Amino acid sequence: ITHVELGVDDIDDSIINLQVVKNLERIGDIVMNLNEFYEQVFEEKEEFTEQAIAEVTEMYAIVVEMIKHSIEYFDTRNDMYIGFIINNEDKLDALSEKAKTEHFKRMRDNTCVHPVASSTYVDIVSNLERMGDHAYNVIKLISPNVPKHTTQEVTIEMLK
Repeated sequence: ITHVELGVDDIDDSIINLQVVKNLERIGDIVMNLNEFYEQVFEEKEEFTEQAIAEVTEMYAIVVEMIKHSIEYFDTRNDMYIGFIINNEDKLDALSEKAKTEHFKRMRDNTCVHPVASSTYVDIVSNLERMGDHAYNVIKLISPNVPKHTTQEVTIEMLK
């Protein structure tokens, strides 16, 4: 880059591309964090409750699709991906809050009895939500049509 004179648009594109790479790299870092959480639980021979597994599985499905769509959007600039990512970012935020609330109920009711699994669960849920934030950031960086992220209030009824 230093040996070639770039136009303003090329410089702007390069900056955006670097920011996109930074967000994708953060997703990779979070995956490594998640792996460490699961290793801790495995090493202690503990388990998550079936409900906790179901909550996280639902979040994973959304996150994977959000990442796929954000990469497709980066590659194609096809606006059809924007709505999906925006809607699912809000849904993921709501699922994260719901999962944490349900987790604390399980702890209160003694249905979640494994200390390591219990202590890492909220971290896992939070990290999944952060992955969605980074997928959202990819489209936000590229498209002027994407609003700055604000947490939309999503009710439990909207998740059904």
